[in-house]
Amino acid sequence: MATFGEHLSDFYRAAKSKPDGLMLEIGAGGESLVAYARVGIVLLLLLLPLASTLFSDAPFESSAGAIGVLIALLVSLYWLKLTKQEPRPRWLSFATTASDITSVSLVLLLLIMVNPSAGGNSVVTWLCYPLCIMTTALRNDIRVTWFAGGLAMLQFGLLMGYLFGLSSESLFSVEYGTVELSNAIQRMILLAIFTLSTALIVYRMQRLVKISGTDNLTGLHNRMYLNEHVPRLIEAAKKNGSPLCLAIIDLDFFKAINDQHGHQVGDRALKHAVTVIRERLQPGESLLRIGGEEFLYVGKNSPDMARLQLESLRRALADSHFRLDDGSSKQITFSAGLSAYPQHGDSLSLLLKAADGHLRLAKQGGRNRIVTEQPL
Repeated sequence: MATFGEHLSDFYRAAKSKPDGLMLEIGAGGESLVAYARVGIVLLLLLLPLASTLFSDAPFESSAGAIGVLIALLVSLYWLKLTKQEPRPRWLSFATTASDITSVSLVLLLLIMVNPSAGGNSVVTWLCYPLCIMTTALRNDIRVTWFAGGLAMLQFGLLMGYLFGLSSESLFSVEYGTVELSNAIQRMILLAIFTLSTALIVYRMQRLVKISGTDNLTGLHNRMYLNEHVPRLIEAAKKNGSPLCLAIIDLDFFKAINDQHGHQVGDRALKHAVTVIRERLQPGESLLRIGGEEFLYVGKNSPDMARLQLESLRRALADSHFRLDDGSSKQITFSAGLSAYPQHGDSLSLLLKAADGHLRLAKQGGRNRIVTEQPL
């Protein structure tokens, strides 16, 4: 079991690092969910100023709240439109978070300008800050959570600084009482607690996703990533008319290494092969482990470019001799079957079927080769 120090170190690395492709893919789905939820929540928030108008004597807060909610509704509809774009803007999560936090601050500022004690003591409006921070958990990116919490504390702190710079007489009203510095400080502390708590939730979610979606031996994504992520890439290729290639890679005669030298050596050989291949992958390419010694190459490139890249990877692995325990070296090679969208299919199952058929031809042809087409 990991120690507290190990957890803290891992949390620190996760907090400052950009999530990998799987995390960002999950976060993109979360951003879409937040966009729909934001519209629904804003519509529900319209009930608050209405209720305040009907059942309380706070017309200023009601008017300010209604104006703020209507502006937020228009902005929410715009963010919802952006979430449907492919590819989705990378800055979108930070922009929507900043918009949410700033909307709350603008409502508080409007309240302060109309009735300072209302802006300083309005619990309902302030609680929208923690709500904005907590919804960042759906983005699955700790950086967004830190950004939300930091921005909320900064803007709220500036508002309170402006508020307490006003005359002391304006900090009191019959409806809202007296605005006290201790209350503002307590709310700042609560914002920090909400931020840290949400960040820990995101960290735990990322750990669980990593455990379930990553191969323990090689560190590569596994079949969960294949089933969740690759179909989205195919849909994006259909929508944008962009190329996409898959290749099933199988290490040649790998069973003999396990039988002759043991599974520990076999594990080292697997990691050696993965290291050689992964270090040479280009942007837009990824490698997944889908079986014992079977891998899947995914490339956002044309069939010709994918073929050239796979040939380069094949030669690199064949030239990098694996060192055995007795000091001798052994050559490791692979065979691969390549398929491309849309030439070989428009779904994951069709592309994998074509790649598997090409892989069988590569093995029948003597192994240590790439096959991209069935013979005529």
